Amino acid sequence: MSVTYIVFRQICVMALLIFLGWLLARKGIINKAGNGQISGILTYIITPCVIINAFVSLEASTESLLRLVQALAVFGAVFVLSILFSLVLFRKQGPQTATNRAATVFANTGFFGIPLLQALFGETGVFYASIAVLYNNLLIWTWGMTLFSRGQKVKVKTVLGQPAALAAMAGIVIFLLRLWPVSAQLGAFAWFDDVSYPFLTMLKSVKELNTPVAMFVLGVNVYNANWKFDRSLLSAIPFILRRQFLIPAAVLLLTMWLPVDRTMLFSLFVEMACPIATMVSVLTLRYNAPQDEQERSTRIVVLSTLSALITVPLMVAFGNWLLPV
Repeated sequence: MSVTYIVFRQICVMALLIFLGWLLARKGIINKAGNGQISGILTYIITPCVIINAFVSLEASTESLLRLVQALAVFGAVFVLSILFSLVLFRKQGPQTATNRAATVFANTGFFGIPLLQALFGETGVFYASIAVLYNNLLIWTWGMTLFSRGQKVKVKTVLGQPAALAAMAGIVIFLLRLWPVSAQLGAFAWFDDVSYPFLTMLKSVKELNTPVAMFVLGVNVYNANWKFDRSLLSAIPFILRRQFLIPAAVLLLTMWLPVDRTMLFSLFVEMACPIATMVSVLTLRYNAPQDEQERSTRIVVLSTLSALITVPLMVAFGNWLLPV
């Protein structure tokens, strides 16, 4: 089964779930307050369980450790290059600069990216997605905050306290402990399986909620978006297309020559092809950007999410042509 077909099939599933979320909002079954609570469950419980489960499921070997180190290096370099590109692309300061720069760098690596990579590569895909989520969260709450906060100091507690980032770091620690001979010996005891079984079963059960719950949240966001088919919405289309075509293509062309795991490179490419992160619009609200810019950022995020249902399969087909996996 081709990678393109797997992604197309998964996108169809995600589109139907987004529609169900939209329908639930339209019928008043999920309102804005309820969607906020569901988003909290997704952010604080479900996504961290998905990430930790990926590291628990990863084979404890020196080969896996090498893949982890390589992923941290490659993903980190790509995020830094993305930031530099956004600074060059949007040099002039203005009311839209912060949103434009943040939307160029930050993709929906969690809610949108994890289900795609899970469908493509199973727990290996989630493992690589977790690295992208880690960097995305750390940079959103450091560099991203400085874009919108106009000089406010970034608190270490805020950065390190993000659930997905904490889960990724905890997952790395768990993986390293499984490699350490002393702690690895615990697995040889029969009682360890009995003790760990409830926790591992809980992780696997909760992770299955990730795709439907995340898509319901996106569907409700689509319904609640302040749609205005005006010039500002039309002007956002070229920006979104550039974000979802040009940037992932550039990432693939820059990294495909690296002597590392091809699955890792393709996972990074898929993450960069995902729609703009919802946190971009959240930051405009949190730091009281002008009302027009708050509405613009929300419309950009929603339009990016909807267009990704088409652009992501196209980019995956392009990526699989250049870098077959």
